[in-house]
Amino acid sequence: MLLANQPAEFNVLNLKVEKGAEKTIIPSLERTWKSLYPNQPFEADWFDKQLYDQHLHKDDLMFIGLLTIMALSIACLGLFGMVIYTTINRAKEVSIRRVMGAGIRQVIVTISGEFIALLVISVCIGLPPGFFVGRQFLQQYAYRIPLSFGILAGSATALLFLGGLTIGWQTYRTALKNPAKSLRTE
Repeated sequence: MLLANQPAEFNVLNLKVEKGAEKTIIPSLERTWKSLYPNQPFEADWFDKQLYDQHLHKDDLMFIGLLTIMALSIACLGLFGMVIYTTINRAKEVSIRRVMGAGIRQVIVTISGEFIALLVISVCIGLPPGFFVGRQFLQQYAYRIPLSFGILAGSATALLFLGGLTIGWQTYRTALKNPAKSLRTE
């Protein structure tokens, strides 16, 4: 290993600044710089701002956000299609339940229960691999956040909320239909 002092290649100076001296240090450094190198421009930047600008890729974040929205939309549309298919096939059953005195809430719980159970199973299956892959992905960064239970619980809650909203809307519409129209052909 060879260490060589080549002052011509030095172009960055890092200084540690005490708390409270942030506002006065830049003008002081600029005055000193101008006295030593009057023909060279003085440029100063804070390291945390430089790191933030370097690692914040707005275009990448927007692209990932777009892909996330597309994936969630496709998943919700698939779930919505399954719910529509099920409610059409069970329309007569829902009508008979309504005629026999079942309330709208009971009908919604009956139809939605199966789908909510499937969503809970999918969360239980998907969280462990997601946690493992997320941890492996974050290991490649020097400065990383810990992947905690709160993040996983938040994503599972968001998934269950979106799924419940998708399922609940269609089952509510089915439960409100007039039972006489569905049972007319029987």
